[in-house]
Amino acid sequence: MITPLRVGDPTRLGGYELVGRLGTGGMGTVYLGRGHNGQRVAVKTIRTEYAWDDTLRGRFRSEVNRLRQVPSFCTAAVLDADSDHDPPYLVVDYVSGPSLAAEVQQNGPLSPDSLPGVIIGATAALVAIHQAGVVHRDLKPDNVLITLGSIKIIDFGVARSLDHTSQHTASGQMIGTVQYMAPESFDTTAGGPVTAAADIFAWGVLVTYAATGRTPFTANTPPATALRIATQPPDLTGLTGVLRGLVVQALSKRPEDRPTARQLLETLLGITPAPVPRPHRTPLPPSRPRSTLPPASPRPAPSLPTPVPPSGEKRSHTVAFIILMVLTGLLGVTLTSVLFYLVDNT
Repeated sequence: MITPLRVGDPTRLGGYELVGRLGTGGMGTVYLGRGHNGQRVAVKTIRTEYAWDDTLRGRFRSEVNRLRQVPSFCTAAVLDADSDHDPPYLVVDYVSGPSLAAEVQQNGPLSPDSLPGVIIGATAALVAIHQAGVVHRDLKPDNVLITLGSIKIIDFGVARSLDHTSQHTASGQMIGTVQYMAPESFDTTAGGPVTAAADIFAWGVLVTYAATGRTPFTANTPPATALRIATQPPDLTGLTGVLRGLVVQALSKRPEDRPTARQLLETLLGITPAPVPRPHRTPLPPSRPRSTLPPASPRPAPSLPTPVPPSGEKRSHTVAFIILMVLTGLLGVTLTSVLFYLVDNT
């Protein structure tokens, strides 16, 4: 949503005229700008009162570097940046399209026709982000834009390199939006880095929100929400089938039990089988006195079929099927994302 500039807002940064506001946060503001050729752009800057903070400038510089690592098909492409300007600013493509949050708030949960395309597009974008060596750390509906041809994930202000060397989002900092934070994000004493598995947990919350209009750990206060995330099972009422199975795995309390973004995408596309839920363990009956009869011969355990990777023929059929769905409009918003993924993995 574009709103007018406010008193005190800059009207120009670098070579860009600022004509409106796109959004604001605790530390910065995003403006709608216009370049020399009239092209509409998004200009992000640190608020004037924080521009002197070297830590924030360093984090801003880190965001620019992270964005340049991520393929432009899944985010807003970087056009220009000046981290030494007063205040520093970042210029990216203006993405015309509502956020997932705005779509759900205005129209309710996504319909069965539109949900698969949005989820597959967001998952393909997350695959590209992780392949670029970046952990987003704030994946939420406000940062997922629904555009014609693809889904774009934006706002890498708290993103971190997968090599864990960033000094601006160090271990021990609790950064993100509470409803979408993984359990390990709340443990500031663990000392270990937050990994890409945290983005997978956020993906599970995001999918639940898109499909049902609510998050699976919602409580009255942020601390109560955090407690539910850390200790309670998710409320997945309304989710069914393969999608529910994937969300259950994505919301595992243990990071190592969650699938990767690539595994999520390949299951959604039908390239790999759906996850098999863990069997429910029932209590053993009370022990009985030992019998004097000789023990029965043990029965051989049934052998499970070894999973066979999909053959090239099956994969090509799957690809053809996905493209057919795209052309018929079922997955229209994911065309760019899926094609980039398929080309990269053929």
